[in-house]
Parts: sequence; C-alpha cells; structure tokens
Amino acid sequence: MGIEIAGFEIRDQIMGVFGSGFPKSHNLKGEHLGWGTALKPAHEPICIARKPFPGTVAANMLEHGTGALNIDACRIGVVDAAYARNCSGDRGNAGTRSIEAQSATSLRAGGGSAASGRWPANLIHDGSDVIVAMFPAEAGAAAPVMGTEPTANGFSGAVSYSGMRERMAGAFHGDTGSAARFFYCAKTSRADRHAGLIDPGPQFKKGTKLRKVEKTDTKGNNHPTVKPTDLMGYLLRLVTPLGGKTLDPFMGSGSTGKAAVL
Repeated sequence: MGIEIAGFEIRDQIMGVFGSGFPKSHNLKGEHLGWGTALKPAHEPICIARKPFPGTVAANMLEHGTGALNIDACRIGVVDAAYARNCSGDRGNAGTRSIEAQSATSLRAGGGSAASGRWPANLIHDGSDVIVAMFPAEAGAAAPVMGTEPTANGFSGAVSYSGMRERMAGAFHGDTGSAARFFYCAKTSRADRHAGLIDPGPQFKKGTKLRKVEKTDTKGNNHPTVKPTDLMGYLLRLVTPLGGKTLDPFMGSGSTGKAAVL
C-alpha cells in the first residue's frame, strides 16, 4: 500500500523462496513447551512497481527507454543446446507454439523457451536441497502428445467436433528433470557473502536462532539476510535500461551496488 501511496503502480511480484532461513521465534516453556511465536522464513516478496505514464509502453520505451521488462536478458538457461534451438520458435509467442510448429531440429517441442533460455518467471529459488526437493523430480514429457493416442475406452481415429474423445495435441517440454529448472536460481556463497572481508568461517551451529545471530559480535559480513550478487544483478537487468541509474534506498550489505558495478 505504501508503494501505491507513493504514486507507483504495482505490476507484479517475484517470490523468492529459500531454505536457509532462521526462525526468529521465542520458544515457550512449561505447560506450553513446543509452542513458539514465529515461523521460519522461507520466502521474500520482491515487488515490481512502475511509475505511471501516459500513452503506450512502446511509446514510453521510445522516449525514455523504461517501462518494460528486459525478458531476453533474464531468460533461464537451458542446458540442452538442441532443445534450446528447437524452442527458438517460441520467441515471438511466449511459448504458445502449437504442436504442428517445427523448427531447427524437426522435433516438436515447446514450453516457453527460446534459444537463449526459458521465459523468466515470477518465482525464483536458491537451489538448496530442501527447496529443489519440493519440485516434481521428473517434469517434462520425453515425447510429444500427438493427439492420435487411443483413449482408455479404446477409441482411436479423428477427433470429432462433438466427441473430443482423444487427447489433444499440444506443446510439451522436450527435456526432463526437476521442475526447479524452470525458474531462476540464485545462491549466496560464503565467498560472495564475505567478498572484500576476512572470511571467519562457520560461526553458528545449524539451527541457531536468528536473534542470537543478530546479537553476536561476529567477524566478516554479519548481515542476516545477504542477497546474492547474482540475484541483484538479475533484478537490475530485468528493469534497468542500458547505461541507466539504480537507486538503492536500503543499502543493507551493499549487494545492489556491488551487482550494479559488476
């Protein structure tokens, strides 16, 4: 609400999920043993807001170079080069290419991917084991649905207008693996956290409460919620025009400025 009161319009929200959060909870004792006051944080909302402007997005981009998202600069990488080339036909239609459309490899595949990668989503993750495990382990068909497969009742043949008794042909993800691959992944490494400082090594045991971390005089970068430099660079690329300026009203540990320089 504060963002809207300031005069901006909220366009979207990116949900960043991670598995490294500390529960900032006061655990009760006595007859209320097992009760606490907070959940463990596992996501951070990233608000995408835009200053209102008259006219169209295209006109504003021509005049000011802002107002749109730099999709191609933020695509999620595709490992399989052949699959990526095949999906280059999705570039103009955001992955709505029909099953009949064929391209570089003569394979029928789709799923919102271009030669430079998949379309960026409004969900990102940290690649931790606990988060990746929440995604389906095998997401993506190894072969396309042609629309001529027999149904459970044995019917096979042309799909009639009134019957629709067969499976419909459609685009598919021509690769396999965890569904986590569909989303941008940004990790905070120890080297990234303590860049330019002396790495003190592990200072807290697994399960240490965030309150203790905040109150302990530690070496290195002791900011409790350091953002990965790669993540901030990704977000900057998404909205900042080439040669543009980035305002950082909440410096924190300086990840945004670091990403802007790099």
